[in-house]
Amino acid sequence: MKVSLVKEMRAVDRRAGEEYGLPEVVLMENAGRQTAAAMIALLGSVRGKTICVLAGSGNNGGDAFAAARYLANEGADLKVFLTGNPDHLKASPSIMKQALTAMDIAVHDLTGDRDMDRLRLALRFADGVLDGILGTGFRGTLRPVVRQAVELVNAAHCPVLAIDIPSGVEADTGEVGDAAVQATRTLALGLPKPGHLLGLGATCTGELCVDSIGIPHELLEDEAMQQACIDGRMAAALLPARPRTAHKGTCGRILVVAGSRGMTGAAALCTSACLRAGCGIATLAVPDSQQPILAVKLTEAMTVPVPEEQAGVLGGDEALKLLVPL
Repeated sequence: MKVSLVKEMRAVDRRAGEEYGLPEVVLMENAGRQTAAAMIALLGSVRGKTICVLAGSGNNGGDAFAAARYLANEGADLKVFLTGNPDHLKASPSIMKQALTAMDIAVHDLTGDRDMDRLRLALRFADGVLDGILGTGFRGTLRPVVRQAVELVNAAHCPVLAIDIPSGVEADTGEVGDAAVQATRTLALGLPKPGHLLGLGATCTGELCVDSIGIPHELLEDEAMQQACIDGRMAAALLPARPRTAHKGTCGRILVVAGSRGMTGAAALCTSACLRAGCGIATLAVPDSQQPILAVKLTEAMTVPVPEEQAGVLGGDEALKLLVPL
């Protein structure tokens, strides 16, 4: 599976509209539907449960508003909070917010201490939290209001689903400034980002799920994206097929020279890794006094005792003479 940088994912979104006629609002609707499904999967059911939804003024917030509508239709009791400036809502998030308002679902602004008290109380009785505050465009440090909201979410200790990436995590690097949402599960939209897999971002992401949200497969597999996450499918494609007549003598030979007194574990692991990677015959050359230990550790590899320069340490002219023919 490809891993996209922020600028690459933006290009994919743009091409989805220009080349396939999929406007931003359609992808946002898809993201909302899949996010709601992910929340249902996280909680088992949302009927009769209280879900606290935090939305920013960007597209991540629009995804959260769309998801809230689906969750309401499934019988969830919603407490929705807008962490951004209502006047800064873009066109697509504004459409999603208007739909919620038409359903008589209140969207509370977070502008003062009383609003934060309302959020604190909502989180106290919440069965789950939907994090749609900040998306992949975030850089640097959190605004005071957002930081306080993030800290309240983390202090609530209830299941958290982050949309695309946990708020406070930089998508391209996994860096976290002053604070970030500690998600139970993160639903990556389109493709995973480096921030899901690196640094503190990986810790904040929790369980990572990925959904294409209807973006054409050709865009998600664009060769221009050089980063990829090795999965079973990729590993299978990279490994050459072996003939039915293959045997250990035709699958490659590896000589491992390693090990010393008190450090036999590294030599054993290295040799085992060669076998697991597919080599037919692995031979471990070790200091003479350590060979009995490693012969017991390794049942699938051969071990060769090599003269020691000093007790437990391989080396000297005699060792070199012996290793050259191997």
